[in-house]
Amino acid sequence: MRDKAFESFINPDKIYHGTDFWMLNDKLEEDEIVRQLNEMKKQGVYTFIARTYVGLKSDYPGPDFQSKLRVIVDTARELDMKVFLQAGYMPEDVTGLPSEFSLDYIKVYKKEDDIPQNEEIIAHYNEVVFTRWNSEIFLDMFDSEAMDFYVRQSYEDVWSDFKEDFGKTILSIWVDEPSYKGEFLPFPRSIEEKFYEKYGYSVTEIIPSLYYDIEGYETVRYHYRKLLQDLLEENYFKRIRLWCNEHSLMASGHLMLEDSLSSQIFRAGATMPFYKYFDIPGMDVLFTQQNWKRCEIKNKDGRDYTYREMVMNTPMQVSSVARQMGSEHILCEMYGVTTNNLTFRNQKYMFDFLAAHGINHRSVHGIFYSLKGRGKRLYPAHVNYYQPYWDDVHIISDYVASVSRFISLGKPDGETVVIHPLDSAFCEYTCNNASDITGRQPSRDALEKRDAAFLNLTNSLCLSGCIFDYGDERSIERDSSIEGNLFRIGKMYYDTVVLPDLIQIQKTTLDKIIEFSKNGGRVIVQGGTPHLLDGNKADCDLFSEVANPLYVEEISQLIPLLKTDKYTVSCEEEERNIMVRRRTDGDDSYYYLFNADGQEEKHITLTIDGLVMAEEWNPFTKCKKSVSYIHRNEKTEIRLILEKGSNALIHTVKISEEKEDNKTQEHPLITVPLRPEFEVSRNNPNVLLMEYCSFKKGNGEYSGEYPVTAVQQMLVNEDYNGELTQRFTFFAEREFEGLELAIEDALNHRVIFNGEEIPVKINGYYMAKAFERISLPKSQKGTNVIELKQNYIPLEKIRRKISSLFETRHGVELEAVYLLGDFSVNMMQEPTRNGDLRYSRRNILLSEEKKVVSGELTKEGYPFYAGCLSLKKKFDWTGNTDGLSVCLEELDGCICHVNVNGIDCGSMYSYPLKVDISKAVVQGENIITFKLINTLRNLLGPWHRPEGEIGAIRSHYGDPDSGWMGIAYNNDTTWYDNRVPDTKFWTDSYMLTPLGLKDIRLEKKL
Repeated sequence: MRDKAFESFINPDKIYHGTDFWMLNDKLEEDEIVRQLNEMKKQGVYTFIARTYVGLKSDYPGPDFQSKLRVIVDTARELDMKVFLQAGYMPEDVTGLPSEFSLDYIKVYKKEDDIPQNEEIIAHYNEVVFTRWNSEIFLDMFDSEAMDFYVRQSYEDVWSDFKEDFGKTILSIWVDEPSYKGEFLPFPRSIEEKFYEKYGYSVTEIIPSLYYDIEGYETVRYHYRKLLQDLLEENYFKRIRLWCNEHSLMASGHLMLEDSLSSQIFRAGATMPFYKYFDIPGMDVLFTQQNWKRCEIKNKDGRDYTYREMVMNTPMQVSSVARQMGSEHILCEMYGVTTNNLTFRNQKYMFDFLAAHGINHRSVHGIFYSLKGRGKRLYPAHVNYYQPYWDDVHIISDYVASVSRFISLGKPDGETVVIHPLDSAFCEYTCNNASDITGRQPSRDALEKRDAAFLNLTNSLCLSGCIFDYGDERSIERDSSIEGNLFRIGKMYYDTVVLPDLIQIQKTTLDKIIEFSKNGGRVIVQGGTPHLLDGNKADCDLFSEVANPLYVEEISQLIPLLKTDKYTVSCEEEERNIMVRRRTDGDDSYYYLFNADGQEEKHITLTIDGLVMAEEWNPFTKCKKSVSYIHRNEKTEIRLILEKGSNALIHTVKISEEKEDNKTQEHPLITVPLRPEFEVSRNNPNVLLMEYCSFKKGNGEYSGEYPVTAVQQMLVNEDYNGELTQRFTFFAEREFEGLELAIEDALNHRVIFNGEEIPVKINGYYMAKAFERISLPKSQKGTNVIELKQNYIPLEKIRRKISSLFETRHGVELEAVYLLGDFSVNMMQEPTRNGDLRYSRRNILLSEEKKVVSGELTKEGYPFYAGCLSLKKKFDWTGNTDGLSVCLEELDGCICHVNVNGIDCGSMYSYPLKVDISKAVVQGENIITFKLINTLRNLLGPWHRPEGEIGAIRSHYGDPDSGWMGIAYNNDTTWYDNRVPDTKFWTDSYMLTPLGLKDIRLEKKL
């Protein structure tokens, strides 16, 4: 059994590679579909979601799209890959939805406002009017007849031609963020009847209580929200799960705004009660903030913390349900809305962090089919063949698969269940978007405090070594029991129940807590006790019958009571940010430890109750080795070093008697610095980004210089249709031959170079197939001018944001162009305080030196370069080579391969940055080559956000450019005329990320 476990770690089943988003965002070509699927298979992608995305040119979901999807499915079958289809339409925007099946909402007006004729007045309160408004496009997920229509349209009919592949090549139908419009309160067409049936009073009479803190508002809001939860569960989630399973498919997807109590009420209604209806429960993590010493990825608002706080709530919620329901896999869509500088180090950190919560099914967002047009600026990271690191993606994919398998071995521990506080939040939630009319209510302050306390509780318990799950009251009501002194929820058993300052509790929950306590179970109340029972004010002390409850006020008092006695973790440094997860299988235990701190390594001791032997499993090398441990007082102490932002996978086996201590001998090191003086060569042409241009319409005068995205915005706003000429310039110190221009839609342009029109003949592509290469004549010394002429047709406006995911928009998209060749790009570095590099936009082409003498390659002539840079140098060595390694203090790039004397020695991409070169080094002179591979970040941007590199490139489907330019946060439509001096959101200078090797040294153990 033990050998089988390790074998499954070395060669995990394909499902542990996860399920990745393949974003279909351009015209689909059969040959390209086949080519990309083969590429994906090579890099470890085995299951993917065929997802339509902004930029798609198709008749979705018509015959042309269906024929391309047939190619996708057939090719996947040939390659032994698996496919998830998407639901035909997302519930928040259903094309062809009859009005009787679209969701109604409550809207709020002042009495003197003009009420639209298509809205029905349903309630009054003082000087306020409440109306019923039909959304037209949002599915009424609360209604059974509406769901009949939706299932038939978006599941049954749309994919009927693929039924033969259901359960074979097609494993699932994925739904992304089923939700309602949160700006208004839902008012389904059946709510009046259902509400009266359930509670015996009229919902229209109590509508003001949903907005105002008037007498009885807690009861009204609770009843309203619980009914919506009932209707969603019965009509949407159960129905979708049933249909999928009846058709041999898994139901999959994730919910909307899962992070906080208020956000999930705002758009999803709830999360934990609904996860059980997914065969693979899922979540997403948008944005990232990572606090590395170098190349930190900052939060968009500049806050300084290790990881975005709310990120812990979502994985704890979904993993709790998965453990309770016995789900083997927990999916997380990750990397979206971050940055194209998401290196392997950063990708690994995000996954490792989530793995500490039990997430074992990574979903890469996303593998974008194309970089054409606006799609290259929508929700990076963009991962596909065009990324310089693409040929190494299998490394991180294989790593993820082995770690995912490791954290799935054995069974999870169950010690503490914390009652999820959503029901209490129901009583406090009001419609914040109406507060300009209704005024801010005190209950909103109460909910904000509850949200903050919820986040603090999750973080504190997760980072303090407590073993706990959340328990939602719907699952406690329907799938729990008291078995002796244990509280069972689904497949999990708990000996402690915690109530975190609740104001509301269900009677079914309270009854079970009373029984549990009387059987000897431990009940801890943190903060106050509930005063509402099923939404109604209690007329007595609800906890009077609970046996021996413990009361604490602060989380700091709670943590010591919850720390497990099965193991402890101590740290020589600050203990914050160490996360531990354990699973057991008889005498075997599997410990996953993660250091969430990107600033420093941690020297830790894992102390286990009982005698064990221990070994570390390495997901990179697929090997295992003994670790240092000692036995003392019937306990085992395991000493470990957790590198910054890294993990350790420890397997232990119980033994009956003490063994001789297994102490790892520490060897002193000698180090030899290597100066950063290299011969440099490229695998791609060097590149000058040309993003600023002047333009003229027809025979008019040229404008001043603007970023290309600004020109596009101006022309679309003007609805200009006609001849357009763009003028780009570059300055060269001498004549250059062999130059090329990479341009999108090259055949739609006339190209004039230094006054001479040149033939447009495509010579292949640069990085992505959208970037077509054409040859240029010899340049001249001094200023060179490139003019691009085309017939400009403004890009069609979107119908709606969500529909832009599958609708074809005709028109021209103006994009930056790229000058390619053998040259060096010289740009003046400017001062900055944000930790990134800032360069003036003025530049000059110089002769390439082929030698570099610093560790920063952007200032050595490669500011926009994308690809592999080979850095070669000689060094001398005499003496024994055993234990000889080459090390870096920091790697500014995605991955670095090391070759010594023509022998490939290994790669570096996460800490420790070290490669063993002992078998390749010879006596005397040696040649070492570092093959440094970067990302598309400096080539594609965003370049002009003054805060530098952030992990939150937020925009929206209808305007992908806004996040690139920072204006997503201020809605400035004339930003392009107010660029100098820098604004809060824009700088004309280029903010670039570093590229190079820092502090190279040889290390040898003595």
